[in-house]
Amino acid sequence: MPRKIGKVIDKKDSYTIGEVASILEIPSYVLRFWETEFAELKPHKNVKGHRLYNNEDLEIAKIIKRLMHEELYTLEGAKKKIKQLLQNENDNNPRSSTQSISTRHIQNLRTIKNKLLVILTLLNKNSIK
Repeated sequence: MPRKIGKVIDKKDSYTIGEVASILEIPSYVLRFWETEFAELKPHKNVKGHRLYNNEDLEIAKIIKRLMHEELYTLEGAKKKIKQLLQNENDNNPRSSTQSISTRHIQNLRTIKNKLLVILTLLNKNSIK
């Protein structure tokens, strides 16, 4: 049976860096550092530039935490292991990479939609004046 890492949470579409840090019980600066070291951990940013982690990002962060904090992998060892784990997952489930891409596209579209809504709101305010 797989171990649970961090707090039990309600599943939702996106999480802030503070929420992910709280779930994993680590400081947010650790997540920022991991983003620079692990290509697989790339949260999107909202209109204001704040990081938004999706469920896939959260799962990857949980794996990184387990590897580095519990299994005591070095940074380089954890990088290799996570690539291997994700490759094995894709090999075992050919649809998973497509689903991952679809998830990223959906998140990108949501970000674009939010930006367009902000622009529309600004245009409407300017046209009223």
